[in-house]
Amino acid sequence: MPRYRLDERVTVVTASTSTDEYGTKTETRTDGRTLAADVQVQGGSEAIRQGQTEETARATVRMRYYEADQAGVDSDAYLRYRGELLRIHSRREIGSREYMELTCTRARI
Repeated sequence: MPRYRLDERVTVVTASTSTDEYGTKTETRTDGRTLAADVQVQGGSEAIRQGQTEETARATVRMRYYEADQAGVDSDAYLRYRGELLRIHSRREIGSREYMELTCTRARI
């Protein structure tokens, strides 16, 4: 079983949507627990779409499975890492629920 250096900190960010009496939807983000993690940022890409520059940066985040599960880390949550929001695309278990590995991209919100 590999051992990861959990020397970085990420904050779990949850989003909730509410609708007012006029039907306008508002999304609110709330910071949750801060967890120790091993973050590996891979190279990204840059493209121009509809006159706007769009960049994509990928990251792999590993953390202790139990802590991540208790903090509500799932595909609907985001992670805040060094001031940037990361959108979670997939998660997988490493070992017998020892670590959780998340594949993320930088979120543009």
